[in-house]
Amino acid sequence: RGIVVILGLDSWDGDGVDDISDGTASAQIINRFVHALQYLADGEKFMQENATKPGVKTTASGMQYKTIEAGTGKTPGPQDQVTVNYRGTLIDGSEFDSSYKRGKPATFRLDKVIKGWTEGLQLVKEGGKIQLVIPPELAYDRGPMAHRTLIFDVELISVGGGKQAQSTRGEKAGE
Repeated sequence: RGIVVILGLDSWDGDGVDDISDGTASAQIINRFVHALQYLADGEKFMQENATKPGVKTTASGMQYKTIEAGTGKTPGPQDQVTVNYRGTLIDGSEFDSSYKRGKPATFRLDKVIKGWTEGLQLVKEGGKIQLVIPPELAYDRGPMAHRTLIFDVELISVGGGKQAQSTRGEKAGE
């Protein structure tokens, strides 16, 4: 109800985001603000529920993770290059990114990605699989994923680029 007063709206049921559509720049700003608040509230609720699930751990930063499959290789450091296969989804299950769909793994340095990835991939060894639930403050601060809680299912293929990019099942990566 406080949001309704601050934004000068007649009403807001709190169950979803109602767009203001008078076409003005002010309306667009207000819509973005209301959407951001809804994303934050939905993400907080999701993380509270997720924290009670078996195997889910929460780090000091607030990120949640669950080890799906323990790896046996090296553990990356915060500046290491890694090769991974991954699937990124929103809390409603809709996929927004996938190396599997592109048909090849992704390689990047951990100090060049969102904070949740830098922290989360240091919790898994080569050959391991982990699910990361990343709160907005450790994810993107701009663009369509801003203010959103993100879920990444990640397979760490290699650290340092030394191994050929293959999945832990022996299949070609991305299949």
